[in-house]
Amino acid sequence: MFESLQIADLWIVFCSIAVYQLILQYRSSGRLRYDEGTPKLLQILTGMPALLVLIIFLADPDLPHAKPFTMTAGIDLAGLLFFNVAALLVLWSHITLGDCWSGDLETKSDHRLVDKGLYRFIRHPLYSSYMLLAIGLFLLSDNWWVGLSTLVYFIAVAART
Repeated sequence: MFESLQIADLWIVFCSIAVYQLILQYRSSGRLRYDEGTPKLLQILTGMPALLVLIIFLADPDLPHAKPFTMTAGIDLAGLLFFNVAALLVLWSHITLGDCWSGDLETKSDHRLVDKGLYRFIRHPLYSSYMLLAIGLFLLSDNWWVGLSTLVYFIAVAART
């Protein structure tokens, strides 16, 4: 029962973040974009396998076994906590950034440094939350493939900027 709730939680959070970021991406069109080259390519090349691993895992959590440890209730709850806190931090960061957020490297004529909300305490809260998402996924899934692929992807995202 608890595993079913975890899988449902993962699906809901990932789909919510994806839809929200797509909406923000659509709204941010028409700005001056930078040619990102290799860092963007690295993000795509690490993101596709990570997405494939996640889809396989979410479709059948028992299929891709690579279990480094035996799942306990404490590890399970820690993973759930890390994952959901990270998702809330992503949302809070996006809300704080407002129109300054973009999925691509770009600037606007009225671009400004954001130093309120979560950005008052952490310089890059989105990247920090992505690392927490990867840790939470690893603990929730008890699977090296899931943990490692998402961690490598999020490092590529952070390296891009």
